[in-house]
Amino acid sequence: MTKKLSGKVALVTGGSRGIGAASARALADEGADVAISYVASPDKAEAVVTELKAKGVRARAFRADQASAKDVTQLVNDVAKEFGHLDILVNNAGVAAGGAIDDASADTEALARQDQVNVHGVIAAIRAASQLMGEGGRIVTVGSMLADRASFPGLADYVATKAAVVGYTKGAARDLGP
Repeated sequence: MTKKLSGKVALVTGGSRGIGAASARALADEGADVAISYVASPDKAEAVVTELKAKGVRARAFRADQASAKDVTQLVNDVAKEFGHLDILVNNAGVAAGGAIDDASADTEALARQDQVNVHGVIAAIRAASQLMGEGGRIVTVGSMLADRASFPGLADYVATKAAVVGYTKGAARDLGP
């Protein structure tokens, strides 16, 4: 039985755990070779890579800080070089930081990092991948149901990042869809 993604190469950002690891497994189950990125969990990333290889696909983990556009661009280019091409990008990496807007002691560094990872990391990955993908390339961006609602206090900054990702993804789809 031919798997529908045989011969395809996928990159899953934040693929060492959670939704990212599950996405990587699902892609490998369909025959795709899979690269995952991680920033702080090399052991978890290598465990996922071992699982993926056991499915009969090529797999590799790359360390890249999604908060750095330079790291993200290098990641995309390194994956394409290592695997020969890139067909699928899954923007999954994300962080959550919160706090009330009027909290003078809010961790503004964590909030700024959240913006860099959740918004600018996605933008950098899409821009880099779109330069390498051919006809039929696919970009999937994992969002949040919180993109259009702040369900409880202290979510404004997180919600803003997820709303920005929805808007950017819609714009990217319009630009790249044809």
